Amino acid sequence: MKSTNLFEPLVAPDKFHPNLSKILPQPEGDWHGPTRIALQESFDKLPKPDGNFIKDFQTTGFDGRVWELYLNEMFRCVGLSVEQPYDRPDFLLSNTRGETVWVEAVTANASQVFEEKPEEEESLWGAPDEVAIKLGASLTDKLKKKYWELPWVTGKPLVLAIADFHDDSPGLRNSVHALERYAYGVHARLTSSVGEEVKYVEEELAKHVGRKTIPSGFFKLEGAENVSGLLFSNAGTIAKFGRMGFLKNPVPGMIIARFGTEYDDDPKAIMPAAFSYFVDEGGENWNDEAVFLHNPFAKYPLPDAFFGKTSYTIYENGSIAFFTYGNFIYSSVTEKRLCPEESKAFHKMAFSLQLEQWLQNYDKALHEMEQRVVTAHREQKQTAKS
Repeated sequence: MKSTNLFEPLVAPDKFHPNLSKILPQPEGDWHGPTRIALQESFDKLPKPDGNFIKDFQTTGFDGRVWELYLNEMFRCVGLSVEQPYDRPDFLLSNTRGETVWVEAVTANASQVFEEKPEEEESLWGAPDEVAIKLGASLTDKLKKKYWELPWVTGKPLVLAIADFHDDSPGLRNSVHALERYAYGVHARLTSSVGEEVKYVEEELAKHVGRKTIPSGFFKLEGAENVSGLLFSNAGTIAKFGRMGFLKNPVPGMIIARFGTEYDDDPKAIMPAAFSYFVDEGGENWNDEAVFLHNPFAKYPLPDAFFGKTSYTIYENGSIAFFTYGNFIYSSVTEKRLCPEESKAFHKMAFSLQLEQWLQNYDKALHEMEQRVVTAHREQKQTAKS
């Protein structure tokens, strides 16, 4: 079948989503050719995209459609077959054992506006609670659709795949812990000190308070037992497609670096570890940033290892356990430089010095950040007692 071009305009350019406009060729040069190729290739693999896909991609639904394209790649990279036999849910997945799972894509967007709160000193949990409120609104909206009552879904595992697009400039924000707190309704209170083996006491969390208040514990909501779990990734973004596209279709003179934070398996680590690398020197998989949160109350649990070597969490005996198969990336920033190919080595060396400086700055701030976390947890305990 002839490919349909994602980038052939269906609307006037002034109607384009800002993030689409950013990856189109610019007068000063084309920085995003590999990104567009990767997006187009993923779209071409979709078995049956709906008729509004391209228009949504070019306008207000850009983030949601990129998230679907990311999921399409992530599913395939772990060896799953992807079908789209009905208009909802979005994907029907199957593995080599013949097990099938339905997946509905969900995004938390910046469209909803809350009334402004008076400015006050933000607690350690202020930002995570705001993230939980945004993610929770999108998830509960999907819950109301009762996909499990559709005859082709009934009796099958159902997964909600959620992405966080509520903030245009999240920086190095880590949304996965906010989602864990909300999904399980559990707050892990740190009881150890800096330099000691990390220990937590997990306490029931009743609500999340921000610009509005919502109950905590998505998996405990009425109807949530019909959801097998939540699939989350912070990498369903243009930056991910840019890196993966560059690995496959490198551009002469282009240098792409990535830096951020990743899971630290040091038993004394309170904060994530910092990392940096040049994209052409490191490997990357579509599921590196993905994590699956198993629903402990699910009627139809996700089959074992269904998403292959993808990180996951389980909740057993009042405790959350996290399992990963490698370097789980919490958050990252991708930066590009374009220079003459003959001077690329020089520019790369200069770029590496900047990355090293970032790592050093993170390392210098690490002890202070860890102490702030310890202090915040202790103050919270005192507040709870008073």
